Amino acid sequence: MAQARLFLGTHGSEREAGVNQLVAGHWGRCVLLTPNRASATRRMESLLLEGGLPPCFGAPVAEFNDFVAGLLSTAGVSVRLVSGLERTLLMEDCLARLQAEGRLAGLAAAPDAPGLVRHLLEVITQLKQGAVEPEQFRERVLGQKQPGLWDLMVADVYTAYQEALIGGGLHDVPGLYWLAHEQCAAGRPKALETLELMAFDGFDDFTPSQLRLMEALARHVPHVVFGLNCDTDPDRADLFALPLAARDILARRFDPEVAGFPTPAARTFTEHAANRVFWRNKPEPVEGLVKNLRLAQCLDLRHEMDCVLREIKRLALDEGVPLSRMAVVYPDLEAVAEPLRAAFEECGVPLSLRHQFPLRGSAVGAFALQLLEAAELWERDTVAGVLSSPWFNPENAPQAHMETVHLLARAGNIIAGRGEWRWSLSWLADHAGKPVEGEEDYKRVPHPDTGAAALSVLERFDALCALVDRLPATAPRGQFVRAFADILRDLHPERGLAAFGDPAHAAAEKMALGALTAMLETLAMTGAAEGPMDRRQFAALVSRSVRQTAYACPPSGPGVSCGKPSLLRGRTFDHVFYCGMNEGVVPRPPSANAVYGEADMARLGRDAGVRLEGMREQALRERLLFHHALCSAGKTLWISWRMQGADGREALPGPFVADLCELFDGGALSFQSPSPEEAVPALAVVTCPRDLANAVIRGGAEPLHAPFQPLLGNVLDGIAVERRRHDASPFGEHDGVLADPETVAAVAARYGPAHTFSVSQIEKYIECPFTFFMERLLGVEETEQPTEELDPLSRGVILHAALQKFHMRHPAKSMAELAAGGMEAVCDGLRECLAEAFVEHRWRLGAVPPGLRRVEEARLARQLGRYAARAAEWQGDAFKPAHFEAAFGRTRGESDRELRSSEPWLFAHDGETAQFSGKIDRIDLDGTNVRLVDYKTGGLPKATDIYRGFCLQLTVYQWAVEGLLLPGRSCTEAWYCSLTTSKDQDALGSNAKPQFKARWAARESAARERITEALRGIRRGQFPPTPLNLKNPCCPDAARYQQTRVLRKAPELAGRVQDSGGEDNE
Repeated sequence: MAQARLFLGTHGSEREAGVNQLVAGHWGRCVLLTPNRASATRRMESLLLEGGLPPCFGAPVAEFNDFVAGLLSTAGVSVRLVSGLERTLLMEDCLARLQAEGRLAGLAAAPDAPGLVRHLLEVITQLKQGAVEPEQFRERVLGQKQPGLWDLMVADVYTAYQEALIGGGLHDVPGLYWLAHEQCAAGRPKALETLELMAFDGFDDFTPSQLRLMEALARHVPHVVFGLNCDTDPDRADLFALPLAARDILARRFDPEVAGFPTPAARTFTEHAANRVFWRNKPEPVEGLVKNLRLAQCLDLRHEMDCVLREIKRLALDEGVPLSRMAVVYPDLEAVAEPLRAAFEECGVPLSLRHQFPLRGSAVGAFALQLLEAAELWERDTVAGVLSSPWFNPENAPQAHMETVHLLARAGNIIAGRGEWRWSLSWLADHAGKPVEGEEDYKRVPHPDTGAAALSVLERFDALCALVDRLPATAPRGQFVRAFADILRDLHPERGLAAFGDPAHAAAEKMALGALTAMLETLAMTGAAEGPMDRRQFAALVSRSVRQTAYACPPSGPGVSCGKPSLLRGRTFDHVFYCGMNEGVVPRPPSANAVYGEADMARLGRDAGVRLEGMREQALRERLLFHHALCSAGKTLWISWRMQGADGREALPGPFVADLCELFDGGALSFQSPSPEEAVPALAVVTCPRDLANAVIRGGAEPLHAPFQPLLGNVLDGIAVERRRHDASPFGEHDGVLADPETVAAVAARYGPAHTFSVSQIEKYIECPFTFFMERLLGVEETEQPTEELDPLSRGVILHAALQKFHMRHPAKSMAELAAGGMEAVCDGLRECLAEAFVEHRWRLGAVPPGLRRVEEARLARQLGRYAARAAEWQGDAFKPAHFEAAFGRTRGESDRELRSSEPWLFAHDGETAQFSGKIDRIDLDGTNVRLVDYKTGGLPKATDIYRGFCLQLTVYQWAVEGLLLPGRSCTEAWYCSLTTSKDQDALGSNAKPQFKARWAARESAARERITEALRGIRRGQFPPTPLNLKNPCCPDAARYQQTRVLRKAPELAGRVQDSGGEDNE
C-alpha cells in the first residue's frame, strides 16, 4: 500500500498549494485528479503559469472519470458509455421481459406507470456507486429478518439490467470504476507504470465504488495524497458533514498522515459568509469587512435578467472587466435557458452557456413529433403545421403558396381526417372564387390565386400521405425506426436548415438534427424487445425519447459563463451573479424515491448493510454547493430572487437568504422591495433598444426622439395609439371599429344577404362584438395549451354522438317507454353507444392517457344514466323522439336522412335580411305539435337572456322548423337539457310563472330586434370591445378589456355593469 497523506482545508486555505507543491516535486511522474474538468483545467494552468513547471506528455491533471476511461483505454479495454436514453430503453425492456415471465406480479399495472423507470434507475445507480453487485444485493436483502415488499423485485430488475448492459457492451459511469478495479486487481495497469504519486484534490467526498478503486490504485504507486474541502471546527460540522465522513473512511482505509490547513481570516463579506454560514453557534460579528455581497429582490424573471445585464454591461464598459471573468448561475436553468439566451443576445452580450437544450424545444424535434401526430390523427392544425414547415421538403413537392396552408384549412372548414383534407382542398381548387348555391359559407380565400394555392397544397398533402403510408401499421421497433428515419431523410432536412436566416439559429438546429438522428439510431439498436407495436405506440415511444434527448448549442466564443450552480465548484470568477434564489428552488427540495422511501433506506442500511442516500444527504449536498458559490466570487457576489413566479403567484426568498441576513447583524445586507417603476430603466443605464423604448414610453426622453427615430418610430406611433384608446373619444379602428370605406364595404359584402350565418355567430356578436371580430373576421383562434384531459368541446361532441346513436336505435320511443323496460337496460345501451362514440372521435383524445380516458368514459356514462332517469320522469310519454341532428342550410357532419333541407332559413326584419343554417339535436313529435331538445354539457342559458333576445338558438330553430323543415306544425315546447346537471331550461316560456308571461310573449320580437342590430353592426364594421355583461366580460386578451376604459368611451353602457340576473325558471 502506498504512503498516504490527507490534506484538510477549505477553498481559501493553503490546502491546494500544499497539494500543488507535492505534484510539482513529482512533475512528469504523477497525476492530479479533480472532481470536474473545469477544476482540472484551472489547476493545470496554475501549475504551468504560476508554478513555472514545464509542459509534459500525457494528462498530468485530469478529471477522475476521464482518468479512469484513459486507464482502461491504455489497457486495451474498449468502453462505450451508455446514454440516458439507452438506460431508459434497457430498463423498459427489462421490465417488459420480467413482466412477461410473471416476475412482476406484485406490481400489477405499475410497470407502465410514468416515473417507475426513472426511480428504479436512481436506485440501481446508487447501488452501483455503493459497489453493491446484483448478487450481493440479493443475498443481503434475503438475509434480512423481514425483507421489504419490493426488495426481490429490485434484485430481479437489477440483475436483468446489469446483464443487458454487459450483453450490449455498454457501461455506465459506476461501471467504469468497477471495470478499472478489475484491471488493477489483475496487475499493475500500463497507465500507472511510471507514476510515483497520485493526488486527489478538491473533493467533498467519494462514492464506495471510487474508494474501492482508489484502494486498488494505491497498491501500484508509492505515494498517494488526498485533499478534502473540509474544516474540522465542530461549529462547522453541519456544513462539512459529508467531507468529515469521507475523512473518517480515508483514515480507516489508508492510515494517512493528516495535515490540517486553517481557513484564513475573512476580509470581505463573501469570505465571512463562506467561513461562518451554517454555524451551529452564532459567530461573533467581524468589523472592517469589505462589503462585496449584494442582495437584490427583483420583480420577476424579466426584471432579474435586466438588472443582471445592466450590471454586466456597466462592469465591462466602465471598469473594463473581461466578460470571461464574470459568471451567471441559475438553479432553475432548464426553465430559464431560452429567455436568458434571448436576453443576452438582445443586449449584445456574448454568452458562454453550459446547458443542454431539450430536443423537444427545437424546431426539428417539434416537427418530428408533429409529423407522427399528423399521421395518426390528421387534425387540422397539426397537418397544416407539417405542410407549411420548412422541414417538409419531399422530392418534387411544390414550394409555392406555403403561407396559405392554414388559411386554406380554415376556409375549407377542415376539422380532422385524411379524407376531409383531400375533399376540402379539391373543392377549394375547383370552386375558388365561384359562388355556388348552398355553399356560400366556404369563404373566398383572400389570396391572389386561391385555385393555384389549393392545388399546390393538395400536392404537398398527397406527398405527405405517400410518406405516411411508408410507416407500417404494426411492426417491431427497429422496423418502425428505420422507416421513420428514411422518411426524415427524404424530406431533405438540409433544406430546412437553409431556411433559417440567423446563422446562430441554423447552427443550433443543425446540432438538434444531429441529436435527433442519434436518438433514432439509439432506438433502432438498443434493447431486445422485438414484439410488434402499432403507430400510436411508436409515436408515444418517439415522444418519450425526444423528451429525454438534449443537444448542446455550438459555442459562440468567449463570453459570460452561464450554467447551474455546479459551474462554480472549484472555480473563481471576479464577479458572480447567483440568480433565482427562491424558496423551493434553493436549496433544491429533496426528491423522494417511489421505490424506496426514507424508512426503507433506513431498514436496508440497518438490516442489509446497503446504504442509499436519502433526503438528509441531499440537503447536505445543497449546503456544500452554496458554500462553493460563496467561495467562487473573487471580487463581488450578487444574489437575487424574484417576487413573482412564472405562474404569476407570489414567490419568496429561499432560506439561505435568511441565513445570510442573520449572519450580518445591523442591516448590513438589507434590501428594499423594488417598485413597479424599476422595471423601466433610467436613461443612464439603458442596455438595449427595448430598454430605450420603455424609457420613451414612460416619458421624459423627448430629446432622444429625433436621433433615435429609426428605433423609436413604431414606439412613438404606439404611444399615440394607446393614448387614443384610453381617452374619452369614441372607439376607433384600434378598438375594432373599422373606418376605411373599402374595408367596411368588403366586410358588408362578405356578410351580406348571400352569407349564411349560424345562430352561434350572431350570439357571439351580441355577447362581444370584438370577439366576433377576432374569431370570425380575422380568423384568429385561441392557442390551446395541450392538456392530459378531455376538453369541454370534445366531451360535448362525444355525449351528443352517444345520445344520437341511442335514440336512432330506438326510433319513436320516448325515454319513459324505454325506462319502463328497466333502467339497467337503458344504461347498458347508453354505455355501448358512448364507447362507440369514443372510438369514432378518438382523434379528439390527443394527449389523454388511456387510464384517464377510461375514467372519463365511466364518468360520462354515469352522467348519461342520470340524464336518462330524469328525462324519463319529466319528458313524459306523449312526445316521441322522431328526428336527430335535423339540419337546414349547409352544415357539417352527419344529419337526419329524413329531415334535412339544403335551403337555409331566411330572416327578414326592418330592412335587414340574412340566411341561417343549423342542426337541431332532437325533434320530438306529438301529432302536429313539435318539441325541440338541445343538449348542453356546459351551463344553461338564463330565462332573462332568452326572452330578451340574447340567447337565440332555440328561438331561431323554432322559426326554421315551423317555416322550413315541418311547415304546418306548431312548436309548442323547446328545452335546453343539461347532460351534466339535474337542471333543464324552458326556451319558449310554455311553463313560465304567470307574472312572467308578458315578458315571454315579447321573446320573438326581442329576438328579431337583437338579430337585426347584430347584422347592422357587422355590416357596418362595428366591433368594439363592449361585452354584453361588463361585470363578467368574455373578451379575448387582444381586446385589452378594462371596464373603466370602456365606460370612459361609452358611458351609455353603465347599465351593463349590473349582471342580468333573473331566475332560471321565470
